[in-house]
Amino acid sequence: MSEEISTKETEVIPEAGELTTLLQEEFPDAVSGFHAHRGDETVVIERDAFEAVCRFLRDDCVVLSKL
Repeated sequence: MSEEISTKETEVIPEAGELTTLLQEEFPDAVSGFHAHRGDETVVIERDAFEAVCRFLRDDCVVLSKL
């Protein structure tokens, strides 16, 4: 009587926040994943792009205005 539920049926696709979307646009090959919980975004960045992404986050005035 037990029914198996596939993960595809119950999987929730997280919605990208503004900062995640910006990083995906600027570094499409560098963002390997992300998740968000209660407005707290986490973006997974490839190791090779880490320095460039950090520099972008530090220097770009658009990013500063969104924080």
